[in-house]
Amino acid sequence: MATESSERVVQMKANFMELHEAGMTIPEIADKFNLSRATVYRHLDEIASQNGVTREALLQQVHQTPTYWEKQSCSLKVDGSQLMAKFDTAKQALSEITGDITTLINIIEEDLKK
Repeated sequence: MATESSERVVQMKANFMELHEAGMTIPEIADKFNLSRATVYRHLDEIASQNGVTREALLQQVHQTPTYWEKQSCSLKVDGSQLMAKFDTAKQALSEITGDITTLINIIEEDLKK
């Protein structure tokens, strides 16, 4: 269980840095994760210490203000294999529907010939 918590913290810190580097402020990151600003600030401070830089240097990095779509892309995660599986399922369903429509058209045409 301790490993799971540790892995979550590592992932959370990575997310904090990713968002911070994308230009999000500490309050924005805190709001996104429903955490206090102090918690986000503390984790960014730990990241700075682990990388041998001061917290101030880390937080003073100049960031280009991200566009709306850049901010949205930080929260978008796509699993390609799941996406392909859903696509294949949809493709199969469409193929079956097309077959059913073709069958109905043939039945109607035969009835019209009678």
